[in-house]
Amino acid sequence: MQIDADADLIARGVIDGARWHFFRGASPEIEQYLTTRASFIRSPLMDYNFFETLSSVEAERHLTQFLDVEHREVRLMLEQLDGAEIGVAYSPESILHFFESVREHVTVHIVEPPEGTPAWLVEATKQDHGGFRALDEESQILALRAAFYLGQTLVSTYPGLSWALGRPGRAEFQQPVVTGLRSDLDLAPLAIAENMLKQRDDDAFRTRVTTAVKVWRESV
Repeated sequence: MQIDADADLIARGVIDGARWHFFRGASPEIEQYLTTRASFIRSPLMDYNFFETLSSVEAERHLTQFLDVEHREVRLMLEQLDGAEIGVAYSPESILHFFESVREHVTVHIVEPPEGTPAWLVEATKQDHGGFRALDEESQILALRAAFYLGQTLVSTYPGLSWALGRPGRAEFQQPVVTGLRSDLDLAPLAIAENMLKQRDDDAFRTRVTTAVKVWRESV
């Protein structure tokens, strides 16, 4: 089971639980299982409250662990993937192919909207997306891989970009982000990867990824 193989990720604090914030859904079922594998159970992936409550030291440690563990895990993934399809690893052209390879193993399910969600948002989400979507627990781990690959590709390709923590006063505060874009906005790979992988229509998925990569490259 992949989550067993990633138990060290949990213990290191890189992915400390499996709960999601607001309309990204919730997956608490695995938390009890995870508590038997890690001494520190929190919810970092897309729980904004998690990042906001970290101290500056904890946030720096989380970023360092994220980069260290994901670099190793992505390297192992690349060794198993077809090099002809991926092309040059960590090149902008390879982002779509990497995301496609990850998406093949991602499971998306519909969850109940969080209590208190406005009726108009519930209805709009049903019309646009069929309901509130969430990734299952193993897919959340894969989203971490995709997030790292996306961010590291841009950092490796463009010398002016670097990994950093999201700045105060911004939605991505204390999350791992890529900074240095001309717009002064930071790129938040965790949110981007999650939202990309939730897209289940093949053509829409490819269009979304290729368009996003084009915009990011033009923003450097």
